[in-house]
Amino acid sequence: MKTTLTAITTASLIAANANAVPVTSGLIQDLDAEVGVTTSGTDVTAWVNQGSAGDDVTSGTGGAQLVASATPGGQAAVRFTNDRLVGDDAAAFDSIVQGSGLTWIAVINPGAQAGSDNPGKNAIFGTLENSSGFNGYVGGIDNAESVYGLERANSGADERTTGATTGLDAGWVIVVGRVAAGTGSVLQEVFVNSATADGSSNITIGAAGEADLLAIGAERAGGAAPEYYDGDLARLLIYNRPLTDQ
Repeated sequence: MKTTLTAITTASLIAANANAVPVTSGLIQDLDAEVGVTTSGTDVTAWVNQGSAGDDVTSGTGGAQLVASATPGGQAAVRFTNDRLVGDDAAAFDSIVQGSGLTWIAVINPGAQAGSDNPGKNAIFGTLENSSGFNGYVGGIDNAESVYGLERANSGADERTTGATTGLDAGWVIVVGRVAAGTGSVLQEVFVNSATADGSSNITIGAAGEADLLAIGAERAGGAAPEYYDGDLARLLIYNRPLTDQ
């Protein structure tokens, strides 16, 4: 059974403001819908990173909407419907596919996911290259509305870890992905509203891996609408290290 954000005090720590993030060490990307969002009407034209060394994103396809008081705690969110926002720093996320480890945390209200891909890309965010084997990392919700993390290595092969909980399109959830530090075979885990893993598997990390521009609402700066995430995003945190369970 899916747990929604009844524990809103926890959600508020993540979705209230940059100063409320409990852990800042290694925080490279912090997109908070309450801070740093520029709009034209309700369309989002830019979203400024509040982290230390990540990437600001601007309108990639147009159409992402800022929605005020969207979360149960009254915070804003950005709504995606076949839209993406794209950064401009092609090297900002190389470390997360070269062995630094990774933790990403997203406060989301997914809609029903669809797409021609099976089990579906539907990426909340992604750093895949558009060439050279599409190296990079993706975090998203698949067609069964389960959380997943995906690493694509220099071989071009997808290494995906998918959570067991389905139907995450029924309300607000906190989803998390974590990749252990190191190269070679390392543990990847995904979580839903809990520090107990919802899914885990080993993936292969190579020291020569490269990421590309950060895309929000899609797996990469290119690609087509069937790969997109549909739903609301209130907060996205990306750390270039694995956080502890605590």
